Amino acid sequence: MQFGKSVLSPSYSRKPDFDSQDSIKNCYGFRFRLLFQLCCWINKIISGKKAFSFICVNCQKEIGIDYESIIGKEFSWSDDFDEKTNEEIKQFYDMNEGGKTPDGGWTAIDKCLCGRCQTQYLIYAGVDEYLNSTFKVTLQGITEIIEDEQNK
Repeated sequence: MQFGKSVLSPSYSRKPDFDSQDSIKNCYGFRFRLLFQLCCWINKIISGKKAFSFICVNCQKEIGIDYESIIGKEFSWSDDFDEKTNEEIKQFYDMNEGGKTPDGGWTAIDKCLCGRCQTQYLIYAGVDEYLNSTFKVTLQGITEIIEDEQNK
C-alpha cells in the first residue's frame, strides 16, 4: 500500500470528535446501544449529514464519515488487511505495540471512498469506551491511499 497526502495527522493533544454521552444521557448497556443506533439512524434521515466530514484532496468534494461505523472496528480492523499491509499501516502511523492511539483509545482503522473521483482514504481513529457502551472517538489520521492490493 502506498500512502498519499494526509488530511489529518496523529496528535497527542487532539480532543475527541465524538462522544456518545453527548447524544443520549443516562442510558446504559443494551438499551443505550439500541437508543444510540436509533438516534444515529433518525439523525441521518433528518439531516442527511455524516458525523465528520473532510475535503477530498483531488476533487474537493466533501466526504463524510459515520462514527458508528468506526465504533466496533477497534479489535478487528487488522482482519480487513493482509499482514504486510497491517505492518505498513502501523509503520506509517507510528503505532505502538500496545494497540493504543495517541489519545489513549484503542486503534480503529477503516477505509472510505470519495464518491466523485473514487479516491480511497485510510481512516485512523482512537475509540475509547469510557463507560459501558459509551464511546469517545478521536480521529487521528486521514490519508489518501494511492495504491493497495486491490487496485495494483
